Amino acid sequence: MDGALFAHQELLLRELGVKISAIWDELRAGLAERIGDGIDQRRLMLMRVLEHRQIALTERAWSWVDAEQEEPNLTLLILTILIALGSLEWNGEAHGHIGRRDLGTVS
Repeated sequence: MDGALFAHQELLLRELGVKISAIWDELRAGLAERIGDGIDQRRLMLMRVLEHRQIALTERAWSWVDAEQEEPNLTLLILTILIALGSLEWNGEAHGHIGRRDLGTVS
């Protein structure tokens, strides 16, 4: 595969984008209020979510998390996990994209 997405992946990402745009500002404000702004706080929140839900990330996913320096990208990862877990009342299968850095950036 040359990096192109399958039709069902494109549809999933469009759905995810609609959901994220609807709650993005509220989520970021809530995270900032609860744990503060910054990359270290986002990593801590991510670890808490994963530990609470007993989720293990792949080495590839942890490498992405460790290398990430942009707070909005980690916030997007947290949001994607919460959506995939049904914590935000959306039952998409976004978890399949957690290890894909090219699908996990925010502009």
